[in-house]
Amino acid sequence: MSSTRPNDVTLCLDIKRSAAAIGVSSSAVRGYIDRGLLPVVKFPSRHQGEQSRRVLVAVRDLEAFIEQYRVVDGQAEGTGDESSR
Repeated sequence: MSSTRPNDVTLCLDIKRSAAAIGVSSSAVRGYIDRGLLPVVKFPSRHQGEQSRRVLVAVRDLEAFIEQYRVVDGQAEGTGDESSR
């Protein structure tokens, strides 16, 4: 089966690699996930009706997270200010 996606494209990262990609600790990424700031991807398990315990983060969600909390010239560009929620 042929795919139009290049073989070297990574769509999801585990927590450790997600943390490394954005320059924070794994526990910080887990905190963002627990607070609902960073969505996760959970694939179905081999066992019917269950989800895999492995937690992954989509690269596009990491990119959106970065944009949301990006600061330029002391001003937040996105909507990352939690006090406005």
